[in-house]
Amino acid sequence: MLWLSKAFPYEDSFGGDLVYSKGLMEGVVANNVALTVVCFAEVSSETRTTAHGISWIKIPLQHRSRILSIFSALPSISHRYASESYNEALRETLKAERWSAIVLDSIAMGVLLPNLTQAKAPKIYLAHNDETIVRRRFARAGRSKLRKAPLLWDAKKAELLESKICNRVNCIATITEQDSIAFRERHPSVKTVVCPPGYSHIPQSLPDFKSTRARTVVLLGSLHWAVKQQNLESFLEYAYERCLKEAVSIRIVGDTPRQFAERMLERFPRIDFRGKVKFFEEHLADCRIGLVIDELGGGFKLKILDYIFNGLPVAGLTHAMEGSHLRPGADYIGSDTIEELVSNIIRSLDDIDRLISLRNSAYAHSKTRHSWKGSAKTLLEAIQIT
Repeated sequence: MLWLSKAFPYEDSFGGDLVYSKGLMEGVVANNVALTVVCFAEVSSETRTTAHGISWIKIPLQHRSRILSIFSALPSISHRYASESYNEALRETLKAERWSAIVLDSIAMGVLLPNLTQAKAPKIYLAHNDETIVRRRFARAGRSKLRKAPLLWDAKKAELLESKICNRVNCIATITEQDSIAFRERHPSVKTVVCPPGYSHIPQSLPDFKSTRARTVVLLGSLHWAVKQQNLESFLEYAYERCLKEAVSIRIVGDTPRQFAERMLERFPRIDFRGKVKFFEEHLADCRIGLVIDELGGGFKLKILDYIFNGLPVAGLTHAMEGSHLRPGADYIGSDTIEELVSNIIRSLDDIDRLISLRNSAYAHSKTRHSWKGSAKTLLEAIQIT
């Protein structure tokens, strides 16, 4: 099986999309399927190696300007990965072996479509989001007219590219059932399959949860994507002063662009920005609630599982919890708006018994649902690889 990825998912810094890709790759190997991955990586020249049971073909990453994508037919997320070195390595790889299937991992790799025209193997589009919908919503939510125009243009290009991808593949794999339904409506002749995220280290039991924990809520995750930045800024604009008034601390844990962090700290100086950390678990251990605040963006939020399996109660927007199978009120603190979410958090923060009940129920509801091997098996069966 051949997998086309934008990055080597074992490097030091990556977001939830690569956590998902890595888990599914490992799940494929766990199902005894040989896997080769072509990817960009921090290398000086093309490197071929074997690690984690996977054969890797690493291509030097050359960062391309996002601004120049305005003049390209490709959306920015794909334009930045256009590389003749990658194309050449892919052409050689396609000739070298008869592949059982080819995975196009995210819309970013849509730039490779011309190279796959003659490939006979079944092709799978691994859709981390419904990019057509997500990017359109993000563009329409733009805060300035000057910025909104290029975002709308980029969203239109993403829609055209995603449609082209879907028309040329045999299967569309999604993370949530909601995304699968949307793709089926637009591309009824293409098979779709839902491959929910797994979790690599599900604990046998949860750590103690005591009232001595700080009155701190925590947001976990990388903040390199503009959508994530806008979600956080919108949340802080409403929550910051209210949380200060109630002596509630807000902690941010995850890789964050320096300029964005500085801008947020200038506006909200008492935010506890931890930035990129080696082991996030210790930064959750003294908190009372994990946040899911994504007003924009689709797909499954992998931080939900990090909260649950580290014994942290979750508070989130109900639409952002899609795919988790958790029940608002029983498994997490659910709200329809940021305003309601902040009020519910402040109301619940000192109710330790309720927080314990929520996190225990979420754990019981999730501990048998999230297997990378099981999700990969679902994908392999959809394209008839056993």
